[in-house]
Amino acid sequence: MQIRWASSGALAATVTPEDWAALGFVSARPTVKALKQCLAAGPKRVLQGITRFQVKLMSETGSLLQDEVILDPLVNGQLYHLVVTEHWPRDPAQDQSFVLACRENRLKEVEELLQRPLSPNATDEGGSGAMYAASLEGHLQCVLLLLEAGADKDLPGTATHKAPLHAAARNGHFEVVKVLVEDGAEKDISTNFGATPLHFAAQTGHTRIVRFLLESRADKDRAEGNGGLTPLHIAAENGETDVARVLLEFGACRDPATTEAGLAPVHLAAQAGNLEMLRLLLESGADKDCSTREHGFVPLHFAAKNGFSDLARVLLAHGANKNATTRDLGLTPLHVAAQTGQSELATLLLQSGVDKDPATLDQGFTPLHVAAATGQSEMARLLLRNGAAKDPKTFEHLLTPLYVAAQCGQNETLPVLLEYAADVHGGTKEGLTPLEVAACNGFTKIVSHLLLAGAERCWEASQLASLQGHHELASLLLRAAAASHTTSRCSETAVKRRRVE
Repeated sequence: MQIRWASSGALAATVTPEDWAALGFVSARPTVKALKQCLAAGPKRVLQGITRFQVKLMSETGSLLQDEVILDPLVNGQLYHLVVTEHWPRDPAQDQSFVLACRENRLKEVEELLQRPLSPNATDEGGSGAMYAASLEGHLQCVLLLLEAGADKDLPGTATHKAPLHAAARNGHFEVVKVLVEDGAEKDISTNFGATPLHFAAQTGHTRIVRFLLESRADKDRAEGNGGLTPLHIAAENGETDVARVLLEFGACRDPATTEAGLAPVHLAAQAGNLEMLRLLLESGADKDCSTREHGFVPLHFAAKNGFSDLARVLLAHGANKNATTRDLGLTPLHVAAQTGQSELATLLLQSGVDKDPATLDQGFTPLHVAAATGQSEMARLLLRNGAAKDPKTFEHLLTPLYVAAQCGQNETLPVLLEYAADVHGGTKEGLTPLEVAACNGFTKIVSHLLLAGAERCWEASQLASLQGHHELASLLLRAAAASHTTSRCSETAVKRRRVE
């Protein structure tokens, strides 16, 4: 069987019965389609840069032969001519139909459109290509058909420049991923925000695809352009433990600080409360005290903030620094637990021997100050019951927790502090007492608590209340001042009488 170019008459190929037998056509007879496939990608490979869809086969008499026509390879002297055709001009409506046919896996229609021949790189009105549409849905046979037609394996399919490999990896279509990579698709192709197919597979927990991409030498530590997240970051953030295990098996960096804030995977696991992920990372050698870039938070801070006691217990068991301080304010995990009212976690920290009275770097606030300011009454009781100092003072203004509670109007916390005999008279560097600051701010209930506890300077407090327009409170304080004065004079008279007697 001789194949000649119709345009020049030159011999293109000679196909013998042995060639057909090598291709598997022993008893069955080949079709025109099989012949074109043999010429395009088989042992003959005469259609360099041309797909079978772009050539037509003509008989010796000039008849155009359709693909389904059966040939007789045993007849000697057969002569056929090849005609090369150009892709049809772009037609938006036809391109739209073609992409939709690929998305819906209508293989017969796809084959017919490619035979016209329509460009396999046609896109719909949204810019999505046929290869992207087929890969997104996991239509393997359609993908193979498009590859045979010479489709661009890396043609972006969306405005964010997601390639077919991104779509297949994200949706878990392993066979499509395998075919694309083996056909030369770019393994580390990036979207316009820097995500690779490995990022997408890690995010959606497709462990088999992750392993295949790593075996194909995809970049295991590539950071996204915007967020700076590596595949291990994404696995940790989404709780994909099996994915993280595979990444670590292939040597992924355990503590990449590639995000703008310097977050490592261990931070994200602690933040999300993922105990299994945290254990995996720590057992693989992740830094238990890894600190963020801007504020210096360690994993134990994140666990404390969200009340993840089990995670905190694991971190402490691995030797995490229980008194770790943030870089900017000097907050310890106990400060953070106090602020958010995480009593169970605070109990765990206290039982581990944590410093009960650490002062912040900027103002010298202790955890008890923080509990007082934020109204965490049970936290205040827990700290005091475990031996926290009841009257620590801040650095510059010498504020006590009781003063802070009075200043902030914390009606629940202040009685707890009074119950533990906090100094009701303790004033600031400027000499302002808890009673005076409560009066100034119009906190009647706080004032009542303080008066019952024996607070003094009622007259001065009434003046401050009056200046701020809290007239009823000012009257209350004046009555208290008068009563205090009367009581004081009665006490003095009683003392004088005893002396006389």
